[in-house]
Amino acid sequence: MLDRAHSPQAALIRWTECHALLMVAALVAVSSSLPLYASALIAGLSFLGLLLIGRSRWTPTGQFGPANVVTLLRLLATVVLLAVPYAGNTLILVVGAAFLSLDGVDGWMARKTGLASEFGDYFDKEVDAFFMLALCLLLYAAGRLGAWILLPGALRYGFVWYLKLAEPPQPKERATRSSKTIALVMLSALMFCFLPFEPSCEILAASATVALVYSFGLSIWRLYVPQ
Repeated sequence: MLDRAHSPQAALIRWTECHALLMVAALVAVSSSLPLYASALIAGLSFLGLLLIGRSRWTPTGQFGPANVVTLLRLLATVVLLAVPYAGNTLILVVGAAFLSLDGVDGWMARKTGLASEFGDYFDKEVDAFFMLALCLLLYAAGRLGAWILLPGALRYGFVWYLKLAEPPQPKERATRSSKTIALVMLSALMFCFLPFEPSCEILAASATVALVYSFGLSIWRLYVPQ
């Protein structure tokens, strides 16, 4: 079992746990009728904390690296979506398409340049989760879907605290092709909901949410299966 107090990952793990609480706070803030830019501000400050905490281990060489630059651009694009008042559906779809087109590019660049790092892995994973939360918040704030659409945005953060409280034998989830595919389907379904096809939007988003819940359930199960 991972010794959280002394592991080299300890600072990143503690940040992830604090970040999860902040993201849930952002979700509650928006669901309580606070403006979307409140969530952008909370997230922006939280990720700034990650950049500062990880500055000595951004990459094996210590430099920030091109892969992290790509991840940072994806983060800034997501913050802009939440910070710009009344972001139109066209802007959301354009930014979303750019975000998805760059998904995986940062990881590929990190491996290609030999600059893959634990920081980069956390940074990329949490930016992906934040983008999903942002789409959920935008759909909810626009009244396109009910409060249930906040669930897929919150799942990652609930999972983080499950890891902390349950302390399973495997301290970190395994990334699998199926989990990545389901996450991509969920993001695509959320983006589809910004198109003028509202009758089928709720069914598609709900189906993708069920698949995502199933994926997180499998991830929890794998924590107890020896690698």
